[in-house]
Amino acid sequence: MKKVTVFPLLLICAAVCAAEPKGLREATTPAEETATTTWRKFWQPRFAKKLAQARRQGKAIDVVLVGDSLTHNWDGRYQYRETFAGHTVLNLGFGGDRTEHTLWVIGNDDLWKDLDPKLVVLLIGTNNTPRYSPEATIEGIRLCVEGLKKRAPNAKIVLFAIFPRGKEKTYWLRPKIDRINAGIEKFADGRRVFFENINSRLLHPDGTIVEEAMRPDLLHLSAEGYRIWADALKKYL
Repeated sequence: MKKVTVFPLLLICAAVCAAEPKGLREATTPAEETATTTWRKFWQPRFAKKLAQARRQGKAIDVVLVGDSLTHNWDGRYQYRETFAGHTVLNLGFGGDRTEHTLWVIGNDDLWKDLDPKLVVLLIGTNNTPRYSPEATIEGIRLCVEGLKKRAPNAKIVLFAIFPRGKEKTYWLRPKIDRINAGIEKFADGRRVFFENINSRLLHPDGTIVEEAMRPDLLHLSAEGYRIWADALKKYL
């Protein structure tokens, strides 16, 4: 029997794996959230509620919001009612989502089959940053944008830069966020896809976070933070 040497194969595999950005496969592979026993158990009931709204209101929905908890938390706020007055909105924000979950939401045929929005707002990626490389997150966001272009062919897509987090500019995730934002800005074409970066309004000149605009966790937005976000959306509404 011929002897097989596996060590060189292991070296080749190691080299290939090392060349692939950390988390690339995870960040770019659609994944449904199926948790039922963790804090994410809200996900499936919320998705069912949003699916029912999409089926009920269909083409009357002219604005779709897509993202994680920052988008999710628009629900129930005064700023939400004020900002989107006169519009029918479908909020597809889910707390804790990463790009892979957003890709699954975008890829759900039942959800999108009756929709024809005029505006789609996308903010995703902050939950990627602790575990994936910036390159993996950039590619995940690119796929989200491309998916939305197909799902909402008559819509303007507004892609927001990932918001800052952590009090100081030296916070360990800030460099990752900056690299991601620099990478995703190029996805805007000024015709269908637009890029908005409001981070200068969420940071002081010295790079510390504006705590009045963020909740005490320095990650989520306060009422003031949503007002700042709303101001950036007005020209698209």
